[in-house]
Amino acid sequence: MKKIGILAIVIAIAALGFTSALAEVTTETNTASGTISAPTVSSAEIEKTKENTEIITGYGKDYFVCMGKAISVREDAFISGLSAFNSSTQNAYAIRKTSLISAWNSSDDRNVIQKAVNDAEKTFKDTRSAAEKNWSSVQKKTSEDFNVSKTACIKLSTAIKPTTSASTQQSLLEMIKQLQAQIKELQAKLTAPKPATTIAPASTTTQTTVGTTETR
Repeated sequence: MKKIGILAIVIAIAALGFTSALAEVTTETNTASGTISAPTVSSAEIEKTKENTEIITGYGKDYFVCMGKAISVREDAFISGLSAFNSSTQNAYAIRKTSLISAWNSSDDRNVIQKAVNDAEKTFKDTRSAAEKNWSSVQKKTSEDFNVSKTACIKLSTAIKPTTSASTQQSLLEMIKQLQAQIKELQAKLTAPKPATTIAPASTTTQTTVGTTETR
């Protein structure tokens, strides 16, 4: 399990788009104790891991294609629904215009005209309300259908079997082992106790002169 976890980390790094920075590059860490060099990662190996990112993400090319189709269906449904809403709304205004003009030309009786105007307004509001409800329904259903399609795309991609060859996995594992060994070596050097420094005592010189003894 630890090996799989480490392998996933290496593949994730490659998938994030660092191929140009990692390809054919040897990383060196300089310390007071020496230099630790990581093994070179070839661009070919990185491309292999990049192509198989579904091992850790579950999202391969089939997922992206599936999602593209699902989004296309969703947007078409929104466009169609909005077009229907706009058409209904425009038609409601056109009918109201005709009804109001007819109301004001239908009679000289103010009460008759007012009733016709009220009827025209009620018809307009009802038509608008129906159009808005239909548009809301379209948006809700379209979003729900998209979520269903999205889930199906995820399941489809998750079902894809990893295609990384055994040789590629073994190569990556060997590289990781080398890195781990060198990291341990560096840690050991950094944590090793430093030898104690012994300071030699200062030498003394005794010089004897006539009648005097002097120590230096």
